[in-house]
Amino acid sequence: MRFLLATLLLTFIQSQNLQAGILLSEDFDGGTVGVQFTTSQPDAGSLAGNDYFGVFNENELGNGNSIFFNNTENNFYAAQDIDSAGGPNPFMMNWAGIDISTFNNLNLSFFIAEDDAISGEDWDSDTSFRVEVNIDGGGFFPIFAVEGTGGNTEPLVDTDFDGTGDGAAITNVFTQFNAPIGNGRALDIRFVMDNLTSSDEDIAFDRILLTGDAVPVPEPATCGIFAFLGGVVAFRKLRAGKQAE
Repeated sequence: MRFLLATLLLTFIQSQNLQAGILLSEDFDGGTVGVQFTTSQPDAGSLAGNDYFGVFNENELGNGNSIFFNNTENNFYAAQDIDSAGGPNPFMMNWAGIDISTFNNLNLSFFIAEDDAISGEDWDSDTSFRVEVNIDGGGFFPIFAVEGTGGNTEPLVDTDFDGTGDGAAITNVFTQFNAPIGNGRALDIRFVMDNLTSSDEDIAFDRILLTGDAVPVPEPATCGIFAFLGGVVAFRKLRAGKQAE
C-alpha cells in the first residue's frame, strides 16, 4: 500500500504543468500574442517636424530628420512632442483584461530607447515614461519609470518612483528592462508618456513580453486516483476499528 501511494504521488508530481507561458507579446510587426493594445489616439504627426506618435521603423524616422536608434528590430512604437502632433497629454498605451489567474512569477520585459538631442539632453523634471499595472481592480501603480532630473537633462530610470531619475540612462540604443508583477486574476497594463510635449522629448519602445509560470494543475485522472485512494484508506481504518472492538 505504501509503495502504491509513493508511486501515485510521483505520478501526481510529474503530471503537474510547470511550463513557463507567454501571456502577452507585442513587437509591432503584426505578431501579437494575447490582448491587442489600444492607445489614447491613432498614429499621427509630422515626421519632418519631429512631432509624432505611432508605429514606425528606422528608415521612416531616419529619413530627412535627426532621429536615429540602434539595436532596432523592424517596427517599434515611438513618440516625440506629442501635443504638437495633436495628441493628448498624458498619452497612454493600454492592455486591458489579461487573464493571469493560472500563472505566477509574472515578469514584464520590454526594450526602450530615447534619441539623443543634437544640442544635448532635453527631458525636463516633469517629463516621464511609466509602466503601470492594475491587478484585480486595485488601482494602477508603477513597476517601471523613466524621469528627467531637471531642465534639459538626460532621462534616467527612476528606481524608487519618487519622480526623479536616479538609475541607468536611457540612450538611443534599444535596451531591455524587466519588471516583476504580483499574482492575481486579472491584469491591466499601461505605458504612460507624460509631458513629452517639447522638441527632442521623445521615447521609443519595442518587444514587449509578459511571461509567467503556469500554476500546477493535476490531471483529472490523477485526481480520480487520489479520491479512490482516500476512500480505500478510510475503509481500511474503519475496518481496523471494527476488528479491534
